[in-house]
Formats: sequence, structure tokens, C-alpha cells
Amino acid sequence: MTSFEPPAPEPVPGRRLLTPSPSPFQTVTPAGKTQSITAPGPAAFGRWAASDLPSAGARNAGPAPLSRHQVQLFSPVGRGLAWGYNGQGQLGDGTTTESSVPAVVQLPTGTSVTSIGAGYAHSLAVTSTGGVLAWGFNVYGQLGDGSTADTSVPVAVHLSAGTAVTAVAAGQAHSLALTSTGQVFAWGWNPWGQLGDGTTTDSSVPVAVQLPVGTTVIAIAAGAGHSLALTSTGQILAWGLNSNGELGNDSTAGSSVPVEVQLPAGATATAIAAGYLHNLALTSTGQILAWGSNFHGESGNGSTTDPVTVPREVQLPTDTTATAIGVGYVHSLAVTSAGQVLAWGWNSNGQLGDGTTIDSSIPVAAQLPADTTITAVAAGDSHSLALTSTGAILAWGLNSAGELGDGTTTERHMPVVVQLPTGTTVTAISAGEAHSLAVATQAVTLTGITPAQGAVAGGTQVVITGSGLFGATVLIGGRPATDLFYNLAGTALIATTPPGAPGPATVTVETTSGSASITGGFTYLLAPAAPAVSPGQGTVTGGTQVTITGIGLSGATSVTFDGAPATIDSDSDTTITVSTPPGAPGPATVVVTTPGGTSNSLTFTYVPLPVPVGISPSQGPSTGGTRATITGSSLSSATLVTFNGAPATIESSSDTAVTLSTPSGTPGAAAVVVTTAGGTAVVPGGFTYIDPTTLTAAPAVIRRSGPSTVIPSLSATLTDALTGRPVSGQTVTFTVNTATGPLAAGAVVTDADGIATRTDVHVPANAVTAATYTAAFTGTSGYLPSTTTAPLTHTPD
Repeated sequence: MTSFEPPAPEPVPGRRLLTPSPSPFQTVTPAGKTQSITAPGPAAFGRWAASDLPSAGARNAGPAPLSRHQVQLFSPVGRGLAWGYNGQGQLGDGTTTESSVPAVVQLPTGTSVTSIGAGYAHSLAVTSTGGVLAWGFNVYGQLGDGSTADTSVPVAVHLSAGTAVTAVAAGQAHSLALTSTGQVFAWGWNPWGQLGDGTTTDSSVPVAVQLPVGTTVIAIAAGAGHSLALTSTGQILAWGLNSNGELGNDSTAGSSVPVEVQLPAGATATAIAAGYLHNLALTSTGQILAWGSNFHGESGNGSTTDPVTVPREVQLPTDTTATAIGVGYVHSLAVTSAGQVLAWGWNSNGQLGDGTTIDSSIPVAAQLPADTTITAVAAGDSHSLALTSTGAILAWGLNSAGELGDGTTTERHMPVVVQLPTGTTVTAISAGEAHSLAVATQAVTLTGITPAQGAVAGGTQVVITGSGLFGATVLIGGRPATDLFYNLAGTALIATTPPGAPGPATVTVETTSGSASITGGFTYLLAPAAPAVSPGQGTVTGGTQVTITGIGLSGATSVTFDGAPATIDSDSDTTITVSTPPGAPGPATVVVTTPGGTSNSLTFTYVPLPVPVGISPSQGPSTGGTRATITGSSLSSATLVTFNGAPATIESSSDTAVTLSTPSGTPGAAAVVVTTAGGTAVVPGGFTYIDPTTLTAAPAVIRRSGPSTVIPSLSATLTDALTGRPVSGQTVTFTVNTATGPLAAGAVVTDADGIATRTDVHVPANAVTAATYTAAFTGTSGYLPSTTTAPLTHTPD
């Protein structure tokens, strides 16, 4: 057998290291130690996919949060799922973190795929436009992008212009692509000529396989160091490593160009699958042929004789025919016409699915759940996958990296269900060394649209939620929405509404997997028209209650004054009442926004607060009518001037002065307040109401009483000279005018009738000659002073 050293990315705990032949297999334990496992054959080559499985398209996918991946609809619609080991980014989810449940492959923007292939540590996908994407391990250029750099997200394979690919196959470290014209391209690792271009030179870009003249290929498969092609005539071509008879031409000599596999006479192949060092072919009669290595009975002929250098029939159970095949590291799988799974070969990790870990050199039945029908299978290094007729996936075998996709890393010896995203239907599967791939569709459902209304002019950005939405087209009222952005889990999308007619419109989401609609799910609204705002001016401090009139105003989402939002108090179709925000002095643009759009602009003028500095004259009679002028600034829009709350009559106003006539008031100080559109302010010093007074006194008598001279009573009445009303609570001072001079007779406060009375005033004896007494009021802030004199008459004893 040929000695070789395949590529070696970081080992997976519990997995074989890749070492040159004839070294024994080595297993890396979780602690990082190695133990030898004796086995015939070359060094462990790892895990790969063998597949030309039918598939629907895969969609650009990724984590649940909304992302700015704008894509268009492709057919068929699907998305790529991946799970298991991810040390080299082979899951394509943008990380190198393994996953025990399916993760969504992050395909490039605007891309969908139609088939997949999983290799040792890299992955391939065919796009709906015939391109090829690749991701994962790339030391030997197996990604075909002209580099040897690993990548955790898909990159484009450098195909020649005009080349359309229909299928791919991923081997140990090389890749194959089948074109629409039946040609084959290959790239990557090439020490044994597995690229089929007549050389053993690696290539990081696709090179043409040197097919025999006139050959049309209809299917391809890639093994560890060899490749297979199924021709349109039912023949099989093989090239590359042949140390165990992988080329099926009854030799162990390798070839760097295709050679014909020696099928039994009359046999016509309809499908092929390539494993580590052995291969399977399905015939038109439903039989299976096998050739290559047979270390553990993987050729299924009842022996472990190695190698099998020409195809031999697999010993299927009596009356059993096969419909699909899959090949793993050293085990094989087949689907029967009854929808069951047969497995044979190595079984150290339960990869045969029969509930044991015992190898078998003939097919045994995998223990499927009751009433399960299988349509396709795929085999990895030591795990197996099966696709059911309902679009579910079963998996079994080794699971140290989560490659079974059941949410655990527990090894399974019988099939378990892969935990697919809700609503997912799988259409294709592929198994790599320790990772798994699937193409899936998702049922289209709608749960809502937010916002549910917008302008007839279109342009409203809405979020539509549901399932199976990734890559969908959106129709609103029968017209396509634009600027589509998708939640890569398919549960939400963002769209921009097209123009529409006023009223409710049906929202429809379409993919080739189906469609869903919400009748009347979006309502088109007319743009608001606002012809007037009243009042048209208000204070810079805000808080002015303003009424905007027009049409289409209901549901207003904002009213702005020079961009600042007002507080919306109420709205109807024709009226919006708002409280203005603060603003700068001068005109401000007012705009109303509703779900229907934005209104025409209105103008509102912000008026600064008034700044009065004084009033002249600052006093006047309580009867009012004093013509006074308030001076200051920002007074031009004065609407009210009050004196202790009573409104004055405004005669004129300018920015610096307000001329008015005072209202009547109560004598004394009055607070003067100026109100303009800009607010209110108190005039410093205020205004004083001052009235003249009248003091009247009644004649009094002087009477001698024993040794004393007494005035029994002095009385004076204080009245407002303008109103005639008595002035109460004021002090009146009495003086007796004697022959020897004035004699103070005391002070008395006027009562409610304005009367001040002083009784029993004792005066000297010579006062009998007095002729008068005087009553005096000295005045207050609201009253002018006044005096009066009344006669005194002597009354004999």
C-alpha cells in the first residue's frame, strides 16, 4: 500500500490524528494523550461526504437577530444548516465553535444554493446561478478561491467565466464540480492525481479533469485520495490513489487521469459514492457494487479480505433492492426500496445503527423508529445520517463534536432525531469527517406586520414576522415591496412599502416553498394636509396650547416646531391640539407627521418674554382713567395689562411701550402685570391708587365742671373726596386751639363710618377762651391728607 501524509488540521478530541502510512491509527483523548489502535491500511484519512444527493436550494442564513443581508428570491428556496465540529470553520456560521444542533450557514449576500457537499474539514455548495461556494479548511487550496487561507464563511470558488455547476463533491482535501455540460473540474490536494488533470500538483483554483473524448458525466463522488465520475452511459470513471483498488480497474496502480472501472458484464450504474478507500455503485437493477478497502467488511461481501480491486456485489438480503447509497470512513449505507436503511462495515461507535458496536461484513438493518421511511443517507467518519420522507433527519454513531445534531455529545448506537429549527423541512444531507450539512426549506407563515399603516406614497419601513421568510418576495396591495432585509433564521424581514391606494391592502409573502397573506394587513393613509395653526404665536418657554386644523390628521405620530416635538394633547381627522415645546424667538416651521406621511409646513412665531421696566405716572385716582405708559422691551404683542387683576384699557403698544388707561381700583398699591404672546411679567414698582380726602368736624362745647374745664366730645368724619365713601381705619389727630396756643387733644382711628370721636377732653381753665379745635388726617399711600376746624362754644356751669 502507498505511504502518504494527508493534511492535518487540529484534532478533534476522541478522533484519529492523521499520520503517514503505515503508522497505526491514533486517537486523541480529551486529555490530549494518544493511544494506538492497530488497523490495516493507510493512516486515518478522516471524514468526508460522498454525495450526489438530490437537493433543493440553500438560502443565505445566520443568527436570529436581524442583519443587513439583502437578498433576492431564488428557486428552489432553502437554507444551509450545519452542525458538529467547527475547528476550521466548516460549519460556515462565521465562528469556529462547534455546535450540537443545526446552525445556519452564512452564505454571501444575494446568494442561494442548490446542493451541498461535506469533506474532511471543508464544505461546498452550488449556488442557484451555477457558482460554487466553499468554506472551512484550506491548507491545500481545497476551497478553490486561489488561496490557502481557512475561512469560517463561504467564499466563491474561482470558476471560469460562463461555467455553470450542477453538483459538487468534497473529498479529504480536494474538491470536484460537475458542470451543466457534463464536464468535471477539480481543485485542492493532488499527490496521487486525484484532480485528474494528468499531474500531481496541488491547485487552489479549479482545473479541468481530463475525461475521455466524448464523455458526458452525470454524477461525481470524492474519496480520500481518489475521485469517481458516473457517465451518461452508466459507466464509471476513477482516478487518483489506488493502493486498495479504489479505482476498480483490477490493479493497485494509481492514475492521474480517469480510467474505467471494470463493472460486471451488463451492469449499468445509476449512482456512485466514494469513501475513505472504498466505493459503492448503485445499479439499474437496484443492486449495489463495492470495491476498494475491506478492513472491517465495508465492501459488504461477507468477508474482510482486502483489497477488492474490481466491483463485487454487496450481499443484500434476499429480495431487497436499493434506491440510494452512502459511504463513510470504513462503513457503508444503503436505502432500500421499502424505505429502510442497511449498514455494514466498521461499527466501533455504533455507526451501523443496529444497536451494537459489532462490525458486520454484510448489510444489517438500522433500527429506525416505527413508521419511518428513508429517502437518502450520508455517512461521515464514524456517524451516519438518514433523511426521512417527511423532511426530518435521523443520526447515529460517534457524537463527540455534536455531529448527530441532537443537542448532546452522547454517542448513539441507534438513530436519534436531529433537532431542526421549527417548521424546517430538509431536502438534502451530507456528512463530513465530524460535521454534517443539510439543505432545508421552511414553511411560510405570517404573524404580523409593524407598523400596520403608512403613506400612500410608499416608503414606510415595516417589519414582517412569521416563519420561512428568508429570501421571500413581499407584495403589498399586489405591488412588490423593496429594500428587503432578512432575519437569517427566517422569522422576520424588513421591507419598504410601495405606493398604494388609500385604504387596507393585502400583504403577501412568497417563496417557492409557498406563500402566506394577511388580508388588509397594511392600511395606506393619505398624507396630512394642515392649512392653519392657531394661535400663530406663543411664548419661547413653550406650553402654548395650539390647535392645528386640516385633514388626514388622525393618528399623528409627531408635531414638530423647528424639529422639536410638541406634546400632542388630542387629535382627530381634522384637528390636532398640542402644547408647544420651548423655542427660539422668531418664526418656527410646524410639521405634522402621521402614518400617512408629512404635512405641508406651517409657521408659528415664538415671542420672547416681556421685559417691563416701569410705569409713568406711577399713581392716580382709584376711579381709574389715568393715562399711563409702561416702558421696557418685547412689549409689542401685549394683549392684557392688569392692575391688581383688573384689566386696563390698552390704547397702543410697541416693542418698547404700552400706553393704557388705568382701571378703577382700591386706593393703595396695585400690582401691574403685562401679558403678551411671549408670556407675563410684573411691572417693577407697580402703580398706586391715591384719592383726596375730606375731613369734616362738628361744633363742640366747653363746660366747666368743678375745678376742671371739660370738652365732652370732639368728632370728625373722614370721607373719600372722589367717591364720598367713608374712610375707615385711619388716624385723626385733634388739637384744641387755646388763647395760649394749641393743645393736643389726642388721636383717634376712624370707625367703619369714617368717624373719629374723642371724649372727655380736659383742658386748662383758660381754654374757656378758646374759639376752635382742629381735626387733621396726615394721609397714607392711598389717601391724600386733609384738615378741618370746628368752633368751640362755652357753656356756663
